[in-house]
Amino acid sequence: MTDDSTHSRRWLWLSIAALVLPPLALLLVHSWLGWEGERLWQQAQARLKAEGETLDFMALVPKPVPDEDNFFAVEPLKDIALVIDGDETKGDPGSRRKQLENLCFIEGTQNPDRPSDDCVAYGIKWDAKAWASYYRTSGKLVMPVDSGNPGRDLLAALKEGDPLVAKLQSGLDRPFALITPAWEDRKIPRMLAAIPMTHFSAFQKLMRLLTLRAESEVASGEFAQATMDVRVRLRLAEGMGREPTLINGVMATAMVGVSMDNIWSLLESHGTSASDLLALERDLARLDMSTVISTAMRCEMAIFANSMGFFSEPQNSAETAYLMQAAKTTGGLREQIKMMTMLALWHLNPRAVVQGNKGRGINYLLDSQLLPIRQGGLKGLAEAEIKFEKTERQLLVDLDIMSMLMNVALPSVGSIGSKALRTETLVHQARLACALERYFLQHQRYPETLNELVPTFIDKVLLDPCDDKPMRYARTPAGRYKLWSLGFDGEDDGGKVIASPQDAPSHPKPSARDYPGDWVWSYERLVPLAEE
Repeated sequence: MTDDSTHSRRWLWLSIAALVLPPLALLLVHSWLGWEGERLWQQAQARLKAEGETLDFMALVPKPVPDEDNFFAVEPLKDIALVIDGDETKGDPGSRRKQLENLCFIEGTQNPDRPSDDCVAYGIKWDAKAWASYYRTSGKLVMPVDSGNPGRDLLAALKEGDPLVAKLQSGLDRPFALITPAWEDRKIPRMLAAIPMTHFSAFQKLMRLLTLRAESEVASGEFAQATMDVRVRLRLAEGMGREPTLINGVMATAMVGVSMDNIWSLLESHGTSASDLLALERDLARLDMSTVISTAMRCEMAIFANSMGFFSEPQNSAETAYLMQAAKTTGGLREQIKMMTMLALWHLNPRAVVQGNKGRGINYLLDSQLLPIRQGGLKGLAEAEIKFEKTERQLLVDLDIMSMLMNVALPSVGSIGSKALRTETLVHQARLACALERYFLQHQRYPETLNELVPTFIDKVLLDPCDDKPMRYARTPAGRYKLWSLGFDGEDDGGKVIASPQDAPSHPKPSARDYPGDWVWSYERLVPLAEE
């Protein structure tokens, strides 16, 4: 056999290999993608079934209730979430939202010149004089001539909102608080992530108005009116917490949390009647932050699964490729090559890649959110958030083909568990504080232990969500009491806090994860741990 013949055969086999092997490799990769994607999706489905979870969004939304039983059926709030013909300004719902938003003559909370309103965190009384001076100086409100009563001056400046607030107060005793229209009557977009949140801005502005009104009413001795304004806040938060999305759950948590300063001011004043205290405690009892967040997480998982489905549709291929490009990490050539490889694999078998990402995402949501809150409450969720932060960051760096789309579509949870844990603790403390004030009105003293409140003033001693033991309680030498929770660090400091931002600006606030003190409810300025 000649050298030329051998050379020709070698080139023949190389040519055949060049023609056959690439398609065969693509076929093998395509098959592997299909197998791996289906495996991850089947695993997720089996876990969902075993845990009794569903991806049916409409099965998770609240059921409608009669208007006469619904706080949100009062005229200023009726159909507040309805969008007509895609136009948020159209019809009665648009007019109602605009009416609420026009009350925004009070700015948000980020202005460093605003006086402090961290009453409950540090036992510091709300300073009506400082607030009246601030609004006169800043021009945020049209203030009357100084009458010597700053609370009444502030209320005069807020008088424009009186008729609307009165209408809201008329629905306070209705047993339900569900934002209207009912979910069954809303036009739900095919992509659930695009559900409009038209009520957000209106609610935020209304809450700011109610906050200042309530504090000004307490300062003016109008305790019954202040109680009603605080209750309106709580009912608004209750309705927000029943909306089946994570962003609504986050908003509800914030709305409840900032209401606690108003409640603290009311109870600190010692002017609230027993009937108003009972009504306030009943409204607080409706607020189960653990249920709010766990329901929001379940709905968010359904929204995630729904969103993932759009990645496999041919008409959405351009948008998918764009999102995948946006998900790449900053870096050099290696990361760019990795991203190009991921895009090529997605184009090779988009359905399998989507199925795998959806399956892995659902497993991640179960492990990092739903199971921790089910097994350990909000404390368990807060701990899981810290544990999974590193894992989530690593997924973003690795850009694994079965994680890349998942990283784009996963909800951003952040520290919602930690924030909700703090809020739920405050709700328990506020409920106990209402019962303690009712006890005081009857006995002219506070009980030696919380057990004396049961069953006349409260059904049971509420627990500290940080360790599921009874809330700590002690009477103080000044004649009142303090309630305290262990806080994030899980250590009992005897009801002490670290220095407030006014005393030590660099110290973390009680809502921060690294806050090392207790969470205390007391009507005396709290002694910082740093001063002992």
